[in-house]
Amino acid sequence: MLGIIEVSVALIVCLLVAQFLKLQWTRRRFPPGPTPLPIIGNLWLLDFKLHRENLVKLTNIYGNIYTVWMGQTPVIVLNGYKALKDGLISHSEEISGRPLTPFYRDLMGEKEKRISFRKKATNEELGDLLMASDQKAGAQPLPDTTEAAEAIRMQKAASKLHLEHEQKLADIRRLEKQKNAELEREATIREERARRERIERLTADERVRQMQQETHQMQQEMARPQLQVKKAMEEQLKLYPLGSPVYNNIGKSFDPHTHIVHAVANVICTVVFGHRFSSEDDSFNRLIKAIYFVIFFQATIWGRMYDAFPWFMHHLPGPHQEVFVYTDFMHNLVKNEVRSHKERWKEDDPQDLIDFYLAQIAKTKDDPTSTFNEDNMVQTVADLLLGGTETTTITLCWALLYMLQYPDIQERVQKELDTVLEPSQLIHYEDRKKLPYTNAVIHEILRCSNITAVGSPRQCVKDTTVLGFPVEKGTIVLPNLHSAVYDSEHWETPWKFNPSHFLDSDGNFVNNEAFIPFSAGHRVCLGEQMARTELFIFFVNLLRVFTFQLPEGVNEVNLNYILGAILQPHPYKLHVVPR
Repeated sequence: MLGIIEVSVALIVCLLVAQFLKLQWTRRRFPPGPTPLPIIGNLWLLDFKLHRENLVKLTNIYGNIYTVWMGQTPVIVLNGYKALKDGLISHSEEISGRPLTPFYRDLMGEKEKRISFRKKATNEELGDLLMASDQKAGAQPLPDTTEAAEAIRMQKAASKLHLEHEQKLADIRRLEKQKNAELEREATIREERARRERIERLTADERVRQMQQETHQMQQEMARPQLQVKKAMEEQLKLYPLGSPVYNNIGKSFDPHTHIVHAVANVICTVVFGHRFSSEDDSFNRLIKAIYFVIFFQATIWGRMYDAFPWFMHHLPGPHQEVFVYTDFMHNLVKNEVRSHKERWKEDDPQDLIDFYLAQIAKTKDDPTSTFNEDNMVQTVADLLLGGTETTTITLCWALLYMLQYPDIQERVQKELDTVLEPSQLIHYEDRKKLPYTNAVIHEILRCSNITAVGSPRQCVKDTTVLGFPVEKGTIVLPNLHSAVYDSEHWETPWKFNPSHFLDSDGNFVNNEAFIPFSAGHRVCLGEQMARTELFIFFVNLLRVFTFQLPEGVNEVNLNYILGAILQPHPYKLHVVPR
């Protein structure tokens, strides 16, 4: 028995050494980076998390372009605006693919399929085939004469010419097929981008209208604790004398996250489903919980382990199994909404995004290349809910936190709002042009909070170079967006909250090319315009009505973040004072 154990250990050690040597040979094709270990790559060095501080440390060692190994997968990381610009903008065509990680593949139900492709004949096999056919055609024995020998030579020469011609035709057909596949891929990307842009345009006006309503609803809910205090105090006055300590404990402060996420989620639900949910609705609250769990799971150690060892993790219990339960709930909720829409749907009178999508399905039903179908519709709606709810909510939470930290900036914003806007004026996104300081503050909130510090991974679709480093087709490229919005070469005080980053000497708003919190190039966030609009309208409306203050007895703000797929602030409470 001991001999078997020793042999097994020796075999494992040999395999690990062989894999280590293979990794050292393979990594020579990629930009420099830390030495990967067998099986886990550099996951140990990253603490199994894409922590922006860890990426900064590696930048200081290996430069603005380096390679880290996520398990057995090499990932090229771009750091600093110069590298990001060259990779995402200058070479946006080449680095435009979207890798489907094992986690997302299983999340979307795209299981691996065993497809048997018929192997095409290689040039050598084609030659053998032609020669065989020639031999079969000339199977009759020929007399051993000069004429016969010449005939054989001529036949072989003709066969050789025929083989070369067929080889050239095969090469041409192969190149044409590759070109057609590339054109088809590019057309699919353009079609998908155009489809989402059409949806974005169709729903833009409805979003603005709904955001105004949800802001008003949120304002009422935020003011409710103050109304409850007043009512409770009136009741308590009958029992306790004025000034009793009992009044100090009656709901003076609250966590704004719940109010904000309900408002933001209901904006999306109204545009997509055509109706809003009550904050007490069980399905609505479970939907919000599902969105939160799915979004933040991917950045946990469980998410990293799933991508590194999908088959192994798929058969283990853990929170990753709960993600799939929540995803099924979201899909079923959307399917139920689609079912109810189909019962009352009128093609000439669409009311929301599902109606528009159903109209597109009907319009393109005879087009075999169309991507409009019910499965894609369910996934599109789920993507909108996942991508638009928690991101805007977290950014607004950061916005209010910064206003608590910098009350002088809050006051200056309110003065600009009072000066420029009429008291009863409805806020529109175009109003930002008349509010340069407010617009600068919002941009600085996006820059400093930088909630998606590491952008979505991309895949190189053809061989290229980034700042002189070769990037092979199929390689995953990871944009470190944090390194651009905190790049000291482009920001005067990168680590300080400073709205002057977006103002010129005359107080006019100016943009900065290194401001790319929504990424850049072909894979720029398609919801960027929606997010900007939501953030502006919610932020302006809230500061018009309230002044936000720290709760009594709290003297400092925690501006550290909680690491996740979205960098969120630590839970906090605030006190609102109606203006």
